[in-house]
Amino acid sequence: MKISAIDIGSNTIKISVFDFDADSNIQPTESFRKTVPAGLIGHIKNGVLTQAGTMILIDALNTLSEFALSCGCPSDRIYAFATAALRSVSDFEKLRQEIYSGTGLTIDLISGEREAMLTFESLMSVTGTDRRGLLLDMGGGSTEVIAFDKRTPISSRSLPFGALILYRKFVRNILPTADELERIGEYARSEFLTAGFIRDGFPELYINGGSGRALAQLIHSPADGTDICPTLPCTLSAEDLRSVTKRIADCDETVKQTLLRILPTRIHTVAPAAAAILSLMEITGNTDIEVTEAGIRASYIKSIIGKEGKFTI
Repeated sequence: MKISAIDIGSNTIKISVFDFDADSNIQPTESFRKTVPAGLIGHIKNGVLTQAGTMILIDALNTLSEFALSCGCPSDRIYAFATAALRSVSDFEKLRQEIYSGTGLTIDLISGEREAMLTFESLMSVTGTDRRGLLLDMGGGSTEVIAFDKRTPISSRSLPFGALILYRKFVRNILPTADELERIGEYARSEFLTAGFIRDGFPELYINGGSGRALAQLIHSPADGTDICPTLPCTLSAEDLRSVTKRIADCDETVKQTLLRILPTRIHTVAPAAAAILSLMEITGNTDIEVTEAGIRASYIKSIIGKEGKFTI
């Protein structure tokens, strides 16, 4: 059977459609995915999602639900959860009812801690590491950091910034200047240090989420202009990140054209994300970070299956 998870983020809303055999213990396998840009965080005013933002969200959820149905997923196996963007909404219960009326979906608002643990579980499912490490899950509105050792989480923290928040807080135009990137790095560094456990001594560093994947695509994009998504996992070096942020700050024409061609919805957030990642690498002393293929939607579906037990097909 098929089962779907819709991830409502600050910048984008994504769906993954999974194949799942209810009579076996085989992990759900992603068969289809789709992304709709929404920029919800820009529609939250004084703790309330504006009516325009609510309609954007409802339209996106209906679009993604129709996509799931077209892929063969039953309507009662489409689940939706929200992270940082809607965690900042003060009247969420009212919004939940409005969304249900417009879509038939009940939104599960997950905490930053649960988001971190779901991301960690996904990482452990795709990597065989038994070493100490840090996992960075950077979205648009929040960043989750999980420290682990021998496949066991030892500390975690949800930080109040993501790539979109950094852009909105520090960048005046579309592309950041060198001074703006420096301020982003300083701010991110101070936020990372508030977690208390982020320091050197973690030989492995991982990043999950759209910002990491976007940077991998930008940095590893072939010089001939071919649009090729890098195979994950892949590694980004500190040198890679410093080089691409400098070229963006310098308004390098080749980088601008590449951004417009392959990352038009993230053109404004990739450099702020890179600046924050660099600040983390400076704290930990790591020279490389691995972009993982881990995904929170798979872990979320596994948690749903675990709650409900064996599905009836």
